[in-house]
Amino acid sequence: MKADSSKMNRRAFLAASGTAAAAVGTSSLAAGIQTSKTVSRDRPNLIFVTADQARAQSFGFMGNRQVHSPNFDRLARESVVFTESTSVCPICTPARAIWLTGRYPTSTGVISNDIQLPVGETSSAEVLKDVGYATGYVGKWHLDGPLRQGFTPPGPRRQGFDYWAAANICHHYTKAFYYRDSPEKIDIAGYQPDHETDLAIGFIENHRNKPFHLNLHWGPPHDPYIVPEKYMQLYDPARIELRDNVMVPDHIDPRKMIAAYYAGISAVDWNMGRLMKALDDMALAENTILVFTSDHGDMLYSLGLTYKQWPYEECVRVPLLVRYPRRAEARKVDSLISSVDIMPTMLSLCGAPIPDGVQGTDFAETVRGGEGPSPDAAMIMCVQPCARYHDRHGTPAWRGLRTRSHTYARFRNEDWCLYDNEKDPFQRRNLFADRYEEPEVRALRQRLDATLQARLRAIGDGFDAPPFPKIRWSQLLPQTHAITT
Repeated sequence: MKADSSKMNRRAFLAASGTAAAAVGTSSLAAGIQTSKTVSRDRPNLIFVTADQARAQSFGFMGNRQVHSPNFDRLARESVVFTESTSVCPICTPARAIWLTGRYPTSTGVISNDIQLPVGETSSAEVLKDVGYATGYVGKWHLDGPLRQGFTPPGPRRQGFDYWAAANICHHYTKAFYYRDSPEKIDIAGYQPDHETDLAIGFIENHRNKPFHLNLHWGPPHDPYIVPEKYMQLYDPARIELRDNVMVPDHIDPRKMIAAYYAGISAVDWNMGRLMKALDDMALAENTILVFTSDHGDMLYSLGLTYKQWPYEECVRVPLLVRYPRRAEARKVDSLISSVDIMPTMLSLCGAPIPDGVQGTDFAETVRGGEGPSPDAAMIMCVQPCARYHDRHGTPAWRGLRTRSHTYARFRNEDWCLYDNEKDPFQRRNLFADRYEEPEVRALRQRLDATLQARLRAIGDGFDAPPFPKIRWSQLLPQTHAITT
């Protein structure tokens, strides 16, 4: 972790690189960037929106025929849709630190939930603030340590965000609260995402005459599934179609839970529509970069599992939409982008400098329609499992890769899983289970592991988690059966 003095180093870096940063990308907007607090109104606004625990497979634009998400679907039609977007670390706090810093959990030290993001880390908000952007944060923060209802005071712990209407964590969506600049809770009357969207629109209205960077982080569809009845009525649990890999004990029917999860997506979809309308009404949409993604997905009983922190598709595949009408043609791209790439990509699109130490890749040229990077894999990891799920499932830390065709994950001293996602998209057959000794599988495993080890060395991750008891893959296979529909 860096000392507080790194803030001085960051400012020195920005001052030294401000002029050079004007050349980032091919946009004419990149000309003339300065490190002063004034900046041309032609600079693009940047709005970063997330829905907590929203997996890619649960949106209409990703092929789900059951979910009512007309506003997300419209946004997708107007956006660059990254169809292979991956969450590096499918746990809430690490994922949020990755978004802000463009750095891996082993580099920031934010390796599990309820760990404070060190103030010495450089966030996207700090960079944009230093080049003249107004910065605002609304919604779930979850980067200020273990006091989930604690107050984050103005200053370095807010990581560069000036306007503040946030709670470290609050998942009771009808009895929610947030803080502004004093430690008195502000109770929310009504549904939390609705009020948060009101605050976000108010921020945009008040800062429409200069470039701004707004973060809006909704809680749903994360459990508990507290959703207004009008959205619940959209889904009849009896009519819910389950994914082909759903596996449950005899006494559990997951349809009601999945229906409520979908209702949560519909609730934030309505608010996305309100946000998009506000941008249209204020004539800001054309020059606003609007990004939507999620920190990770939710198993929802696929492979017999719930929640997150797994290497499976339901956890690590997340939606990623980037709408930038002024510079980016709407289309689908299958680049293997991951959450660590979002920060440098967004800074580059804004013509801002990318700080030293950022470990993600800049995909701005891909967004603009040019020939961007073409990585062969995205790294995935769980550095320190959340105690809640670790106690339940006994899963140690793991590292892995997601390529265009395969998912590979291993523990420190044991292979775990290898899936052929083209032949087995629901990941029902772990190739290590019955084909581990076959030459073809062994050769593939060796190639993937060599790539993984090279990636880990490149980021200084020695995979030096504490030694765990030796675990065989068979101990982690689901012990339940597929539900019949």
